[in-house]
Amino acid sequence: MLLLFIIFAATAIVAALGVVFSRRPIYSALFLLVNFGTLAALYIMLRAQFLAMVQVITYAGAIVVLFLFVTMLIGGGELGDIRPRGSSLAARLTWPRIAALALALLLLAGLGYGIITGQLSTAQGSAHCLRERQRASHRPGAVH
Repeated sequence: MLLLFIIFAATAIVAALGVVFSRRPIYSALFLLVNFGTLAALYIMLRAQFLAMVQVITYAGAIVVLFLFVTMLIGGGELGDIRPRGSSLAARLTWPRIAALALALLLLAGLGYGIITGQLSTAQGSAHCLRERQRASHRPGAVH
């Protein structure tokens, strides 16, 4: 089960990177379709079949098809380079890019802290809820 999760997670990450870094909009939409498919597979592994079917029907079946239709309608050729050739790194580092980089680093630092301290572990929360339910059911006068 863990191996299957790793395969689906790696496929989802690679497909997401393909969406972002693909030079052709058609390929980006197809990578998005693969990403939605692997997310649906992960939902099925979590025993959330309804979410998986909603993911496939709504996103893969409607949104990606709409993206493909519009891209084909307007002629989805290869995207050109948006930055001017020969520009220095200092010229490309504008304040939105610096802010995005700072927020990304802050997010990664927060996730790392949560993982290291164990606050993001789902097993702790689940075990705590299970213990509370067991305590509540063994109390005298508890309704079962």
